[in-house]
Formats: sequence, structure tokens, C-alpha cells
Amino acid sequence: MNKQLNKRFPCEECREQKRKCDCKQPCDRCERFNLKCVYLKGFSPRDQEFIQIAKEKEMHCEIEALTAEIELLQKEMASLQSATTFQRQPTPPLSHEDNDSHSHSNKWTPRARTPSAAYPATPESMETTDDSSSIMTTLSRSTKRQRVIAQDGSMSVVLSQQQNHQQRRPWILTIRNGKMEIETCVNTYNDLLPHLHAMTGAIYSQEHVPFTFHAYSTYGALIKAFNTMILNKYGKTTCRSWVNSMRMITLSSSSPPSPTLDNHTMPCSQSIARFIQPLLDAYWKCKHYQHLAVHIPTFIRLFVHPYENNNNSLTSSPAVMALCAGICLSSCQHTSSIIPAGSHLEYARCYYDQARQLIADRFDDPCLETFATFVFLALYEMTIGHDSTSAHYTNLALRMANMLRPEYTTQITMMKDDVQESILFHRLQTFLQQIRLFELATDFDNNDRDQRETGYARFYAACHNPTDEWWVAADDDSIQAHDLIEMHRCLQKLRRDIYNNSRVTMTTVPRDLAELTEMVVQQQINHVMVHWYTHMLPDRLKLSLPVLDAMNIPDDTYMKTVEKETKVKGIGAVLAALALYDEGLLIAQSFLHKRLQGSTTRWAHLQQFWQGGRLIMGPEERRKAAGTKWARRIDKLLSVKPVIGYSGTDDEFFAMVMGAMFPEEESKTSVISLAIQTAINAVRLLRFLDASSEWRCFFDMRVLMDVWVLLTRVVRFERYLDVEDQAMLPRVRNDLEHCLTMVRNNASRSLHAANLIGKMEEEYRELLL
Repeated sequence: MNKQLNKRFPCEECREQKRKCDCKQPCDRCERFNLKCVYLKGFSPRDQEFIQIAKEKEMHCEIEALTAEIELLQKEMASLQSATTFQRQPTPPLSHEDNDSHSHSNKWTPRARTPSAAYPATPESMETTDDSSSIMTTLSRSTKRQRVIAQDGSMSVVLSQQQNHQQRRPWILTIRNGKMEIETCVNTYNDLLPHLHAMTGAIYSQEHVPFTFHAYSTYGALIKAFNTMILNKYGKTTCRSWVNSMRMITLSSSSPPSPTLDNHTMPCSQSIARFIQPLLDAYWKCKHYQHLAVHIPTFIRLFVHPYENNNNSLTSSPAVMALCAGICLSSCQHTSSIIPAGSHLEYARCYYDQARQLIADRFDDPCLETFATFVFLALYEMTIGHDSTSAHYTNLALRMANMLRPEYTTQITMMKDDVQESILFHRLQTFLQQIRLFELATDFDNNDRDQRETGYARFYAACHNPTDEWWVAADDDSIQAHDLIEMHRCLQKLRRDIYNNSRVTMTTVPRDLAELTEMVVQQQINHVMVHWYTHMLPDRLKLSLPVLDAMNIPDDTYMKTVEKETKVKGIGAVLAALALYDEGLLIAQSFLHKRLQGSTTRWAHLQQFWQGGRLIMGPEERRKAAGTKWARRIDKLLSVKPVIGYSGTDDEFFAMVMGAMFPEEESKTSVISLAIQTAINAVRLLRFLDASSEWRCFFDMRVLMDVWVLLTRVVRFERYLDVEDQAMLPRVRNDLEHCLTMVRNNASRSLHAANLIGKMEEEYRELLL
């Protein structure tokens, strides 16, 4: 039976929802929604004390909010009073520097707004009670009050309250069919004018231009031009990395022969035939997994078995002879145990001559055997250091690939019975692409300065956006081959992401060069690379170690973990991590100077040498020390003007460049810290490969040279590092010593490599002083 209660006390549910309660037990609303009906007739003294404290806190918060609003209103009133002088004056300049650009042409002024600069009047700031300066007009009793935002004599532009009401209507964002549509409620110029006026007023009222406006301004175009220069430096660094590694692994044919070699050890036709099968077996077990140049069953079926079944010697197979020539020159411990010591060059030359004689009359025969022979002959010439001959065989192989590509591309898409031959063709084509990259890097190194801008650009485009790489796994490939092919697929996607992501139009433009550097580093390393390793790479190709955290893990723990996981997952996990770290090293090198700048070559002296875009040629000693370099720098800066469409004077452009390159507020960049930790982890993996008897043949000289270049730059700039980075310098010097040891163990025995090692040792001694 429902009992009627005092109507002054509704139940708690109705009280919270602010609904009418019939004060029954339970009430109709609680009974209808199956709620617990609870009545609270009064409060205990403790409840009343708690309520009083809550009310006092709420009142304190309201007082603080009102105080803050009063302060804001006072500041706004002060700005409105200073803006009244603006109403009857000409349009002010966009920045304080524009007023002084002609009177102080040789003195650079900061970009920030000075306190004496006048604010542009907003529609609200035009509303004033001073009759002498007010431009508020009332046309008639029936006309609403209007705000004049611009006036020229008897002509004026006004904003009515009705327009202001329409201005406050929110903009609506909708997504339809994968496209975003924004309903702005702007139909006429009268609707657009208040928005433009509010935006310009907001820009001028701040110390700096907001990011969103930078993207569509001339200053933003300058920052984007700097971004393009950084990307060009990254491409040049990548090309230089390949050049440094080639100098260490190539064998000069002009090197003197080994003194222990006599006529009894000189290769002959019988000895080279005896070593063919052992060389092939050693290659299948080791270097094949690095090159992935062939499909082993198809290569044996096409180029080995036909010559054995017809009682012919394998010396009659041009593809086998060319491959053996490249095997003899490879830095592989398995090959060294087969060929007599000190005679690798001679045996390689014999295999090369035999292959060249067999293929001499078949250069116009478009078949897989001819194509494979040209590819391996190019490999031999590239390794021996004959650039022109290597380019000749590479061009022959490229022409042969163009003739064979339609047939084998169709086979791999349609999955015919002879798909294995298509896989062999595409692996040879991919390996040819790698040889072509080394040749492009060599061309870049040998070309004069006028051709370098196009040389490294072609190399970088071919390296990060390869069109001829087809990483296809066959059913009869080994498990390790499957893993390495998957690794190359993922690496190809990583390089394409870096290449494409670096060229995406920036929607948020940094304020200066320092912020641009930090944005690029964080985007490329923390976003693209770490995301790729964490989410894109399969688990069997990842190490269970932090990607960049190097200082918190001892070397012993790191090495034991790598050794343990390599036994389970194979070498693919180590090679994938090395490739990732190498990309990070190249990005970091792009932002670090090669050497300490002299007193006359620092960018801070740009103002000293700038005068209307012309170089100030002072005394003879200064002309010799800095004239040519500063002339080239100034010409490079002036070349940016037509690119960004800048129509101002050279001095105005100079002021904008100085504001972008030398910000008032210093900002810390994380590029050095990330670079050091990346280099430490890379050295650990290289030491593991160098000390391993099973995986030593997978040692990557290119990564080692990249680590050396980066760490030497860090030590060279040690006095400019912050406290956190300086704490890692002892570890950096220790890793430099490890790099020297690994270079001596793995570099080629050529005179050129020996000279480079001597220069590295001398550089290391200078850094320790």
C-alpha cells in the first residue's frame, strides 16, 4: 500500500533528474523505471558541515574566475585605448620591422612585436563612448546600431548586430563518402569580412604568427624551402654512405700480387673446374642469403644440369663462370677455405675471362643465361673497381632485362607452370638494381661539382623508390630465405614511407629552422621508423629489445639476448634491426656539421657579409678565407626567392631569413641523443656479427662507416653538447675504438682500403687529444 509522504521532500532520483515527484513510496516514476526510491528528509550535522565546505569552495572558485575575467577586461580596455589612435591613421605595417627596414638596413631587428606597436581595431574595439573619437553612428531611430570597421571620407563599411549574430553560427564539419565537407555559413563577401577581420586582428595581437597562418604565408614558404634543402642533404648523405662503404670493400686490380704466390699456385683450367662445385655450395649456404640474386633450384636446372648431363664441363656454362668470378671476390670465410690463400684475385680473373669468352658471341641472344651472365660480370667489374667496364655490362644487362620483362612479368602475374623462371628473372633484376645503386654512388663521387646536384638526386630516387625490385618467395625456398625476402619487402616499404613522408606538404609549418629540425627528426625516427619496427615488421624479424633505449641495458645482457634469439629466429632479426639503425644514422648525419666552423664561416656572420645580396669583399686575407664560401652561401639563399615567389627587396628577404635561422628563444633538439643511442645499438649488433663464427659473413661495412662518421662528429662538437649528451661521450669514444678494430678485421686488402684505415686511425688520435 502506497503511503503519502511530505511533498516538500521528493525522492533522490527525482531530485537529481529534476522531475516532478508524487512523494509516494515508491513514487510513480521510480516504480515505472524500476529504480530504487529513497527519501532523504533531513541532513545530519556532519552532512550540513560538508555541504557548507563545498559551497565555500565553489564560491572561492567563482571569485578566482571573476578576478581573472576582470584582469582580462582591464588588459582589453588598455588595448582598446591604444587602438583609438589607429582609427584616423594610415594602415599600420604588418610587423615592427617594416617601419625600420629602410632606416636601419644594416641592423637586424627581431621578429617579435614590440610593446609600442599598435593593434588593429577589431569590431568590438570600435565601440567607444568618446564622442570626439567615436565612429559609432546611429542613422535613425528605426535603424539598428552599426559598427564601422573601415571609413574613407563619406564612405564607410559597417557591421550590424544581425551580421554579428550570423557570424556566431558554428561551422559544421561532415564526412560523406570518405570526403570532408565544411559548412561555413559564408555566402557573400559581407559574411566573409568579419571572419577575415577577426583573423587579422588575432594574428597581430600575438607575439608570433600562428602555425596555421604560417602554412599560407611567404614565411611559411621559406620554411618549406629549408625543408627541401634538408631533404637534399639527406639524399646526399645516403649517397655518401654507399661511397664510403665501396671504398672499403672494393679490390683494386692494381694492387701488387701476393709474394707467396708462385707458378705452382697459379690457376689453370683443371684447378678452376675442380673448385666450381665447392664454390657454388659455399655460396648457396652463405652469400646467397645476402644477395638473393638467384632461385637456386631453377639456376641449377637451367645452367648446371644441362652441362653435366651432356658430359660437358661446367666451365662451358657462362652464367656459372661469371658467378664463380664474383664468389672468389666476396669477403666470405667459407670461400677463403676453398681457394688457396692469396690467389683469390687470380682465380676470379680466370673465371671472368672464361665467362667473357663464352658470352662474347651471344650478346644479342635474349635469354635468361645471357642476362644472368651480364649481371654477374657487372658484379665482378664493380668489385674489382673498374667503373667503366662495370657500367658497360650493367647497360647490357638492363637492355636484356627490358626485352625479357614482358614475358616473365606476365608469367608471375598469371602464375603459370614456369613461374620459377620468372622468380629467377626478377631476383636477377633486383640484384642488378643494387649494382646500379653502387654505380650511381661511384658516379656521384667521381663527378665534378657542377654535376653533383643531379648525381645524388638520381641516386636517392633510385634508392628510396626502386621500380625494379620484386621480392617474391618460391615454395621451395628455405625458411631463412623466406624470412630475408620478407625483411626486404618490409625494408622496401620503410624506405618508400620515408621518401614519400618527407615530401608531404606540411600543414603545420614550424616557426624557425630549429623547430623544423626537431619536427623532421621526430617524424622520421619516432613516427615512421619506430612505428615500422613495432607494428609493420613480423615478430620473427624483431628482437625483444628496446628500439632506441641503449644506455639502460648492459652490453652483456644485450649480447646474450641477441645470441639467444638468433638461434631461434635466425639472422633476419639482426639484419632488420641493423637496416633500421642505418636509416636513423643517415637522418642524424643530415643535421650535424661535418667539421667545426671557423670564425669567418659561421652562419652567425651572415649579417657581416650581406649587403643587398652582394658579398662584402674586405681585405685580401678575408677574401681568401671566406669570400668564395660566403658568395656560394648567399647565392644559394638568393636562389630561394624565385622558388617561394618572394617579391620584396633583398634586405627584406635577409631579415626574414635571419628571423627563421636565428630564433630569439633557444630550443633543444633531440637529434644528437637519438643519434648516439642508435649508434650504440648498431655497434653492438656489428660486434656480435664480427665475433660470431656462424654469421660473420653478414657483417655490413656500410653501417660501420655510417656509425664512424656520426660518432666522430659528436665527439668533435662535444663542448656544444648539453649535460645529458656529454654523459654519453665515454661510451662514444669506446665505440669508436671498437669500430677501428672491426674495420681492420673486415676491410679488403687493397691499398686504397689500407690508406683509408690509416686516415681513420689518425682522426681517432686527433679526437682523443
